[in-house]
Order: sequence, then C-alpha cells, then structure tokens
Amino acid sequence: MSNLVSRNKFPIFALLSILVILLNFSCRKKIDHVPASSDPVTRWRMVTNVGNTISSIEVFNNELYVAGLTYGQNYYIPILQKIGTNLRLKDFHYGFFSKVYTAGSWEDPHIYDLYATSDKLYIGGNFKFNINNATSLMCYNLNGSFNAIPLLTSGNYYVSSFCDFESALIVGGYFTTNDPLVHTANTERLQNDLPIGLGSFPDIVVSMTIHQDELFAIGKNRTLGKWNGSQWVVIGYSNPDNSDNLWDLCSFNNELYLAGEFDGGLGLKKLNTLGIWEDVTEFINYYPSKLKVIDNKLYLYGINIYFNGKNTSNIFSYNGSKWEPIGETGNTTVSGLVKFNGKLMCSIGSRIYAFE
Repeated sequence: MSNLVSRNKFPIFALLSILVILLNFSCRKKIDHVPASSDPVTRWRMVTNVGNTISSIEVFNNELYVAGLTYGQNYYIPILQKIGTNLRLKDFHYGFFSKVYTAGSWEDPHIYDLYATSDKLYIGGNFKFNINNATSLMCYNLNGSFNAIPLLTSGNYYVSSFCDFESALIVGGYFTTNDPLVHTANTERLQNDLPIGLGSFPDIVVSMTIHQDELFAIGKNRTLGKWNGSQWVVIGYSNPDNSDNLWDLCSFNNELYLAGEFDGGLGLKKLNTLGIWEDVTEFINYYPSKLKVIDNKLYLYGINIYFNGKNTSNIFSYNGSKWEPIGETGNTTVSGLVKFNGKLMCSIGSRIYAFE
C-alpha cells in the first residue's frame, strides 16, 4: 500500500512543478512586454479649499500663506490666510481695508505678490493698511505682527514684484517719488525696511530677477532693462513687436528666460549663455504666465498654454534639456506654484492642489 502511494505521489509533484515553472515563465513574458519607460500614474489632488479666489501663494516659517479676495460691503477685500502642515486652514486671516483710487477711478484692492525671507513675509499690492494709513507694502513678522512699510512715493501706487539684490530688498511696481532729490520711480531699494532710493525704471515693473549677479526687470509696456550700478539701461530682446506682452522673467542654468505673448503667439524666449536670444518654440500662449525655479527645475505655469500643439496642462517643468507637462490641469488658471510639505503644490481658483 505504501509503495503504491509513493508511486502515485511522484507524478503529481512533478506535474505541479511543471505548472509552477510555466506560470512563472508566462508572468515574465507579460512583464517583458511592458515598456521600460512607462510612467507611473500621477495626478493633482485637491487638498484644501480656502473659499476665496487665490492670487498668490508663498511658504513662510513652514506654513503656506495664501493671498486672495473676499467680498464684503459691496466690494472685494484682499485677504491673507495660512495653511499648516496638516493642510488645513489655520485660525488666521487678515483683511486689508478700503478701495484704492488709482488712475482716476476707484479700484478694488488686490494683493499682487507675496515674498518670503527668513524672518518676514512681504505683501505687495494696491490696498490700504487701514483707513488712515495708505500703503501698498506690508510685512508679516515671525512674532505675528503686521507693519506697513513706507516708500519714497507720492499719490497712489502699487507694488507687484520683489527681488533680493546686494543685501537689499528691491521692490518694483507703479509709483513715483515725492522727493525731487531722490529719483526713484517704479523701483525702490529697502534696507531694514527703510527706503533708500534706486534709479527710476522707465516703465511699470512687472517682474524682476537676478541673472549672473545682475538685476534685470521687465515692464508693462514691453521694457526689458538691466541695472548697471547707477541707473537702469534698456537692453531689449529679439524681434520685439508693439503688440507684445511681457509676463515674467527668471534666470535658470545661466540663461535668462522671458515669458510673454510674442509675435505669432510664441510664449517663451531665452537669452542663452552666449548672449544670443532664442525662441522656445514648444510653447504658444496668449495669456499671462509665470516662471519659477523649484528644486533645480524651471517651471512655467499660467492659463491656456499650448505645448507642442496640445493644451492638456498649464504647468510645465524643464530640467535643463527637456520640457514636460506636469499632470493635467484642464481649462484652469494656475495662479501659484510652491513646494510645501515635501510636495509640489499649485493654486487654482480657490483651491490648493498637491501633485501626487
């Protein structure tokens, strides 16, 4: 009886072994047919809805600050909110009171830009700090206090851009001087939050950047200029047209990138390491876009950006050799992009999204 059982076991065991080998071979064959370059599934995931239209986001003191607009008393009011590392809104908000009289008419106030240093968060826009104190530049301090920062200006103005340069904070926007001995229109230098003057930029400043240790700025009326140590010098770019719009300026890999709306819908140009302007032909864009460097990559983001003839995303990254879309954002306006909590995050409408 035992001999009969042992004789029957062998063929069964052998058969099972053959089946395992065949299954293993089959699985390997299926894996071999999967392309080695296939990308993992990634997406943008909504993490927070702040309830207000977002205009700018910035990371300060390990918290995400969100600038936007809320509605009150028949007009919009700029508001500043913050999000903790748990991605929930904290019990904090600050409204900036009062409309602003600009260019002959009352305008709803806005926060145009947020800029963080190690100990302060700067807030620029066209607003009043309170009813009796007209300013469009404030800072939020580590101790939780706000204070308004005066500029050498007169009348109405707004602040739209910041840049660190030679141990000072450079402020750009639309303003003029009230001191005939200090010629500082549209740009200002701050030392310890006190204005010390900077030569006049011949246009309303849209964006500034440091490129090869020099300060560059672009203006609303198609001006590209460089600070030479004593004054602004207009340098221009390739094939300018009266219908151009300049949106943003950024330095990356020793090249100067200029985002805008150029002839034929071209959306991006760059000044290469040889000092020659080139068209970045992958992009077609007729709407405002922004540039930012995060983790050694250059990002372009905005609204309705066409990349190689397709519009599936409004956020793109460049690693120095190749541009690629980051997820799919649909027909939306991306107003901000930061790295927070170890993830790339963007703002769209009233929502914050994380790239998964």
